[in-house]
Amino acid sequence: MADSNGPTYVLNRPVEPDASGLPLVGAGPTSHRQEPLVSIIIPAFNHERFVGQCLDSVVADDYPNKEIIVIDDGSSDGTLDVIESWADGHDRATPISVVSRPNRGVTRTLNELLLMARGELVLPMASDDYLLPGGVRALVTALAADPTYQAVFGDCIVVDKSGQMVFPSTLSGYRRTNRDWLVRRLADELITNWTVAGSAMLYVREPILSIGGYSEDLLIEDWDFYLRLAAKGWLRFVDCKVSAYRLHDTNQHLNPDTVSRGDIEKRKVALRAARYYRGRRRLILLLEALSFSAPLLGLRRGKLTHLPRRVAKKVLKVTARALAALG
Repeated sequence: MADSNGPTYVLNRPVEPDASGLPLVGAGPTSHRQEPLVSIIIPAFNHERFVGQCLDSVVADDYPNKEIIVIDDGSSDGTLDVIESWADGHDRATPISVVSRPNRGVTRTLNELLLMARGELVLPMASDDYLLPGGVRALVTALAADPTYQAVFGDCIVVDKSGQMVFPSTLSGYRRTNRDWLVRRLADELITNWTVAGSAMLYVREPILSIGGYSEDLLIEDWDFYLRLAAKGWLRFVDCKVSAYRLHDTNQHLNPDTVSRGDIEKRKVALRAARYYRGRRRLILLLEALSFSAPLLGLRRGKLTHLPRRVAKKVLKVTARALAALG
């Protein structure tokens, strides 16, 4: 159930966009077309091989009113050198700000970037991904079309470290998503079948600041962030390809520290999100949390046996999905 409490935020847009799909600002004889400023925020860490293509794709996108803000989060490779060289060499038609400082993690970095952003709209990007042509405009148009929502997200293609396409979709190739649920039952799909990957979200800056931005106690922010927005009824799926999600051997979700803390973090997120939802969805989130908990059926003299753990987790997740389907 969506949270209807709190202030209402209205993007500087019409209830119905004009024929071009772009916001119309003002009224009467002084009305004029104005595309809202989009701040593209990039937390960069140890992606010297990929960050140049990421920045090139932002400049190449045909959306005209944008800025780039990059924080190098204490990279130990040549990422900062690549960024600074790129910034010195590009034509400045798109403003770019670059900050370098010691490593603080992706969630703290995203919050810093959010505070630095000047745009009414914000598009977060991973420094190893890249935008597809028209991606920014597609999201801006979708967000302008319905003032009910404060955030939209789309799909991505999946590429390897060399840029070769591996899957044509993160949602229905790399992962298995129920697209019908994404459109009609978004919260249920996000709760029971987290499959979103890549730089595919655009949101209105002010409401995100009002809920505290990203949760800084997490290594990976995405599931928590999406669940919080969906709980407020702020989030909408748009069926279009926005960017390329890159698979390589240094992806954050493959980091040994992230993997070792994976179930612990997911349990924390599910328990926290249960406070934002009511009724059936709260129960489903508690089941999800239990599925990520210490495998109670697998305890033998203080040691874990993996088969009972996998069976218990599978049973709990199937039960949660079945409950969601009843809604």
